[in-house]
Formats: sequence, structure tokens, C-alpha cells
Amino acid sequence: MTGAPEFLGTIPESELAAVLSHLHSFHPTEEHGEGVLLACVDGRRTWQLTSDDVCATVRGGRHAFSGTYLLPGRVVQAADRMVPLGGECTMHVADGGVTIEVNGNLQATYSLGTVAPRLRTFGGQAVVRARLPFNDLKLIASLIGDLPMDPTDFEEMAAQPPYATIRVHHGRIEMLREWAYMGASDVVLSATAETDGLGSFMVNILAFDAHLSMMQIDDSPRSEVLVSFDPKFGDFLAIEGDSFALHFARRSKGAANYFDRLIAALSSGNVEHRTDSEGIVAAMYRGIPMRLQLLDGDAPVLRCTATVLHGVAPSEDLLRELNALNATRVSTRIWLDNNMVVVGSDVRFDDSRSPFPTLAAVATEARHLGRMLRITFGGTAPGE
Repeated sequence: MTGAPEFLGTIPESELAAVLSHLHSFHPTEEHGEGVLLACVDGRRTWQLTSDDVCATVRGGRHAFSGTYLLPGRVVQAADRMVPLGGECTMHVADGGVTIEVNGNLQATYSLGTVAPRLRTFGGQAVVRARLPFNDLKLIASLIGDLPMDPTDFEEMAAQPPYATIRVHHGRIEMLREWAYMGASDVVLSATAETDGLGSFMVNILAFDAHLSMMQIDDSPRSEVLVSFDPKFGDFLAIEGDSFALHFARRSKGAANYFDRLIAALSSGNVEHRTDSEGIVAAMYRGIPMRLQLLDGDAPVLRCTATVLHGVAPSEDLLRELNALNATRVSTRIWLDNNMVVVGSDVRFDDSRSPFPTLAAVATEARHLGRMLRITFGGTAPGE
């Protein structure tokens, strides 16, 4: 961002309407400093909004300026309401604010957002491609987003995240969504497309449907869009038209979907950790080395284990003692594994749950049991 005054250009009503259509899907929280990013890319005004599931980029008219600005969402709302149908407004930035002016008469000034703006860029992921009319893609996306009719158990319906698979193969693009887990019919929708490559990609279909159904574009209604992704290594599926681009984050089925959530929680809690190629996390919590793993079950499960003692000789007395201890435990269990006494806990894990109560329980048990069992059965506690 630059402190010098900058003219952002003369902006037509159609460009404002296109940005506003995305704004309705993102709802950026102004009190957290969120908003609409505005920058100049390749000589065109470029607007961008982001969330965990999608990044929307709108390519506006040609105008050169050097700064990158975060506008409160209300700026776009106000400009759209101030500008008559088919009209236009001007915008300029000065003194930490952005000013809208219409016909030299109406004027509104808003302070800029407080979060440092950063334009997101994407590239190198177009391994599989499908080109088709935008309206065809929009239609099948709206249909795949439909819920089963008159569901009787909303908790059961919400047991699986709202994800769908997009597949490109042999001249068609398909969307598949599974409902059999709650007794409803699975759905497959497809459209003819000009395709290159084969592969599939999973996205949050609620975000996918919401953005395609709400958005307005300057392009012709029958204009074509390009859907592209890297099925093996890509992080985003791209939908690109002449005046816009949408990038949807990859999502995974089952417990793997919550891996990033687990890592984010550990990082925010300043828990030292590292991850291997199999997705197993080694963490140090309250001085206790732990092993964390996400597993698929009836619901995603977080398994947390810690070694209580190693170098322990198996014996009937030890097994009898571990059996007695397990009989008194509610959420943890203890077992013998290759001359090691291990304590662990399996708990349901999703976006609403923190891993820290489980880590704390296992750490407490590991420390207590290590001191108690070593007196009778020997062995060495980790770190000794």
C-alpha cells in the first residue's frame, strides 16, 4: 500500500455488480479488518475476496495504479447503490480512506481496511482441463447442491461434510455427491465439455454452488469457462472466464479432511510438532512425546498415544496390572506393545473440537503411570 493519493479509475455499474455478487457469498467481517482487495494486475483493476474454501478474483476495466488496497465491503455496496443502472463512478484513495464520487454530486468516503492486503496468485495446476458454457456448469452445480427431500434426521445428514467430487473424462465433466450414508440416493450430474486429461477433485459443494449461483459476470451468458486442476498434487480447482477466476480448495473425505485443522490447532497452541509422509504427527506436549493420527470410523477419530515406559519385560503380573488399570479408565486405555507400556485415547474429532483436552489427559496419565509402574516393573520413561 502506498501513502500517496491514487486514482483508481472510472468504474462502470456492471463491474461493481460483478464484485457485489461475490461479496454476498463471502460476508467479510469488517470489525476483523476484512474486506475486498483491490489492485492493478496487467493493467486491469483486479478485485479479490478469499475464504478457507474459495478465492474469487474479478477482472475489471483497464486502469493503472500502483497500490494494493483493502476496501471495506460497504464500499462496494455503497458504490453499487449510488451508481444508476448503466452508470459509473470514480474512486480514489487518499489519507487512509477511499472516496466514491458519482456525477460530481454524490460522494462517500470510508477508511481502508486494517489487515495488510496480499493478492493471491495461482499457477501450475492445470493438468486436467474441461471447457464448457458457464451456464451449463452453473446448472449442474445448483442441482448437485440440492439436499435430499424432507430429511428426518438433520444430525445424521450433517455427519458427513458437504463435499462432492468433480471428475473430467472423455468429453464430459461430472459432479458426484454421496447420500447413501443416510439412506438417500447418490447423485451424478454431467455436461458435455471439451476435455484434456483425466482425473477428479473434491471440493466443498456448498461453497461451489453458492458462488456460481450468486455471481454475475460481464461475459456473454453462453460464454465458455475453463475448469482445471491437478488431480494428484494440486491444492485448488480453478474456474476461469474472461472477467473472473474462482479457485476452490481441495477437500478430502473422512478424517483426512481435518488434518489441516489439527495442525493449525497445534501451531496456534505453540505445540512443537512434525509430520511424516504418512500423516502421523509427532508432538511434544507438556514435556511428554506423543503420537497423533487421524483415523476413519463412524466419525473422524483422533488417536493420541504416548509411551509410558520402554524396556519393560512382559509378564503375567504386568498384564494383570494393566487390565486392572483399564477397568478404572473412562477415556484412556493402557496396553503393552513390544516391551513398551503405552497409554492412548481415541476421540471424535471435527471442526468443533479441540485436541487439547485429549492431549492433556494422555500427558497426565503418561506421567502418573510412568512413576507408578516403574517401581514394580522397571523400565525407563521416555526422555530419561
